[in-house]
Amino acid sequence: MMLMFSCALFQTFLAQKYGYRPFPPKIPAAEFDALVSAVSDVHDLDLLREWFILDSNIVPPVYILHPIREKLPHYADDSQPERKKEVRFVLDCFFVFSC
Repeated sequence: MMLMFSCALFQTFLAQKYGYRPFPPKIPAAEFDALVSAVSDVHDLDLLREWFILDSNIVPPVYILHPIREKLPHYADDSQPERKKEVRFVLDCFFVFSC
């Protein structure tokens, strides 16, 4: 007796060809403006504007990423493990899952 199955087969290849790639701490103003014009979601625009600030004292001007401890003061604080879990969740949600 031969059984026939009809199903879809999915295969995925996961890799980190270039290893860990940190977020750029500086973005040229022209590139940042092009990025902002390409983003259509208001929430995403608010996040970009919240985390990057224009430094016009540099020629050419650049947008600089705020230090993480400025926005999340308990980020590297090991004295409060519960608080650290909350911060880790927020960061994972923002950078990994895009809540």
